[in-house]
Amino acid sequence: MMKNTFKQLTGIIVTLSIVLSSLAFSSSVVSAEEEQLDLTQSLIYGVESNSWIIHDNNLESDKMLRLIGRKEMTDGNPQNCIELSDGSNGLFKNSDKTFRNQGETLEVYHDVVFPLDEKTGSPVEVSKFYMRGEAKELSTYKFEVYFSKELNSLTDESNKAFDYTNTDRKEDITVDLKTPVIASYMLVRITMGIQPLSEGDTDWDAGVCYPRVKEIAVFGNANPDIGYTVLNDLPNGVSLSDSLISGNYIGFTANDYKNSASTTYSSFSQSHFNRLTNGDITDTAELDVIRFNEGNNQVNVGNKLDVSLDIVAHLTDKTGSQLKLSGIYVASPDNGNRTTYKYEIYVSDSLEALDEAGSLVATYTNTNFAPKQYFAFSKPVSGAYMMVRIIQAQAVQGHNGQQNAPTDYTYTRISEIAVFGENTDAYTLIENSTRDITNAASKDITAASYVRCVSNKKETQEGKVLFTDTEGYLSINNGVYETGTDATMLGVDMGDNNSEKRFNRYYSTGPMHNSGSQLDTYEDVLLDIGDGNMGKSVTFKSVIIGTDPSDNGIFNATYKFEVYASDDINTIADNAPIAVCTNKDYSSNVEILFNKAVSAKYVMVRYIFPVNPNQALRPYCQTNITEIAVFGMENGDINDDDTVNICDLVRFKKYFADKDNTKILNCAADISGDGSIDTNDLAALRKLLLGA
Repeated sequence: MMKNTFKQLTGIIVTLSIVLSSLAFSSSVVSAEEEQLDLTQSLIYGVESNSWIIHDNNLESDKMLRLIGRKEMTDGNPQNCIELSDGSNGLFKNSDKTFRNQGETLEVYHDVVFPLDEKTGSPVEVSKFYMRGEAKELSTYKFEVYFSKELNSLTDESNKAFDYTNTDRKEDITVDLKTPVIASYMLVRITMGIQPLSEGDTDWDAGVCYPRVKEIAVFGNANPDIGYTVLNDLPNGVSLSDSLISGNYIGFTANDYKNSASTTYSSFSQSHFNRLTNGDITDTAELDVIRFNEGNNQVNVGNKLDVSLDIVAHLTDKTGSQLKLSGIYVASPDNGNRTTYKYEIYVSDSLEALDEAGSLVATYTNTNFAPKQYFAFSKPVSGAYMMVRIIQAQAVQGHNGQQNAPTDYTYTRISEIAVFGENTDAYTLIENSTRDITNAASKDITAASYVRCVSNKKETQEGKVLFTDTEGYLSINNGVYETGTDATMLGVDMGDNNSEKRFNRYYSTGPMHNSGSQLDTYEDVLLDIGDGNMGKSVTFKSVIIGTDPSDNGIFNATYKFEVYASDDINTIADNAPIAVCTNKDYSSNVEILFNKAVSAKYVMVRYIFPVNPNQALRPYCQTNITEIAVFGMENGDINDDDTVNICDLVRFKKYFADKDNTKILNCAADISGDGSIDTNDLAALRKLLLGA
């Protein structure tokens, strides 16, 4: 194929300092007379832009025009021009010929959105941006460029790569990014269609003052290191029976962002959803709870999400603790243009952070309509929750000549979701712990702020304090497992039968709360463990969550909870949890034994599922607490008997002779504090026992 080259027009080398936001990308602007760009090598050569959005304060809402079937901006021919004009909307000049956008608020702008992964299926690395507009007075004057891996954060300020002011009225603009960016989407935001008048300029009427774009191109690496590779089937030696969520229930949230609405479903309320984890890829779940069309048009082609279907798996259900994922598998029916087309995968430590941009681990555009994808991570991805967010159930109608999917069938079809990996090494779960809780560091500290419970029911009780220890709830940490009627039951009477203190019992008329992608109901119980240490941080080795299965374990035992630690009572919930646990065997006392010591003034337990979600429709889905105990750690307590003596030295020597078969308390063994367990720690223990 003959190369379509384009020689830059008259100019001199200019380097500008671009004012960026604190998180924006560094860039330089270059116009070189001798530079040549092969536009056929653009990463978006021949790719249609998704849409053109007009934001105009004179409009009631943003107006979006789909550019499906229009390739003038990426066809490699810089003479073809798209005039971004829609009559009287989106003009950069008032009827009295005064220019808009002269104040602090943008009155008008045009957004053009490009899918960067349309050719590769995965994010690309962009190092150079090129745009050609009209010449002289009609040249594009001001614009901003954004890059993002996920659609919903595309317009965030942190994703702005650069902004540009075309003071020299150049027809051709090239921007070299000093720091290349990996992205799936690009947004070009034009904030001034033409330059305000200079001496000798034609005083254009308002109707002429709109953007004109002849070509947009980006250059870089089409196959960068993105932390994973995508295979079209399971790797050799891997079976669906090995999936760590095999047989698990799945939660769903159908999101309608335009109307600020969402609906949660789950496998126990929609039984056919269990098909997603049953190991049978021929057994397809047709998830028609939300459709990806608006009339004859597909949605999610703009600068943010219109709708999404979030498919959520709780990764701790089989193992009890957080996982390190080596691979994620998604299968949909082999059905041509009805095969799932575009989706994102998120993994997070907490349910609340699940849909945040920082939790995104993979994106995929199914350009070849392959029915199976296996995401093999180069480094394990750790988390307690996973979400597959469907962006396009089918290919955009008519996109790049693809056959239209019937609008009545624009919903998601998934045959199987599987995850592979192993338990995280951050902590170990001990079921039905027999540790003597009278030795807990959190016991019998009586400051008024010592125990606090806060509920959060998003509909009615945002951040409502249910109780503090002054109301008789010190039994939560008094060193005694109170069971039966003596156990603390959150959300029932709250001690005084005050109906205003009654808390939602984790279920609605449908599935249990927190089954989908949103944290919509929880209870936080906070302990001030630093109070008994003169307000200083306490170094601890384990936390015991006591629950009451005395009536019937499957009904009453606390099922899922998150544990947080911090020195700041006001920001403790903003941190990632130090543990996420599922009481899979309905243990009465679940002990979390940390491999590395934790230091904090406050410990908080967040109750996510008070009971097994498969029992969610019972009338009493409240949290039952018999005790929360935090155990301080003493360096050198190798055998974890809460005493440092010669027995620890014997155990330590045995460990170095036979590490595979000798159990030690890891967090107490790093006596030297250098981050490793070695003979230096053995020597330190000897000195410790000698009183040195």
